[in-house]
Amino acid sequence: MDLLDAFEQEYYYDFMVSSYFLCYRKPVIDDADDALREHLAFVGCTLDFVGNLEAKIDIPLLSRLAETFPDCRLVLVGSTHANPEVKSLLRYPNVRMPGVVPYDRLGAWLSGFDVGLIPHRRMELTRHMNPLKAYVYLANGVPVVVTAVPNIEPVPGLLTLATDTETSIAAVSDCLADGRPPRERFEAFSKTHGWATRLGPHLDAIGLGTAEKEQA
Repeated sequence: MDLLDAFEQEYYYDFMVSSYFLCYRKPVIDDADDALREHLAFVGCTLDFVGNLEAKIDIPLLSRLAETFPDCRLVLVGSTHANPEVKSLLRYPNVRMPGVVPYDRLGAWLSGFDVGLIPHRRMELTRHMNPLKAYVYLANGVPVVVTAVPNIEPVPGLLTLATDTETSIAAVSDCLADGRPPRERFEAFSKTHGWATRLGPHLDAIGLGTAEKEQA
């Protein structure tokens, strides 16, 4: 058994591991709390974020989205403790902030997402980071709109980079108008970013992967 096989056997039951992100196979919804039940029961579209709502979050952009799409819900999942100002968004009736959710509930929340947002400000922190939640969204079949920070590339039809507030609004509008892309497109993207593709060659290089064993 190689290292990749061992990793998959350890985590396969709950997760599909695919380079940097986890795709939840079995969302836990049987004992959902009130916030999750409300989220899943909502019949309109949602604009969504999951992660720490800290200083890198572009509050003016989120305000414009809440105003521009009043029939959509803006669902912001995560802690606000490091950036209490973000709670000012609750003045909009279509904004929901359920707080931190357990990891075993995250898949259920993601299953109700229509557009995954990464509303990062341009700042020193975001110049040196890779917004990995883009892969979380894509692994769960959610199209993504990202502010144009470094270290991430667009994926035609699945992930759009927006240069400013107006292009962010236009990108969200396009996602809502086009609807969710076919699941097969997300799966094809995931396959090219899986552990076997990304990590496999490095394991082969140090003699821990499948290629070395096939040659033996």
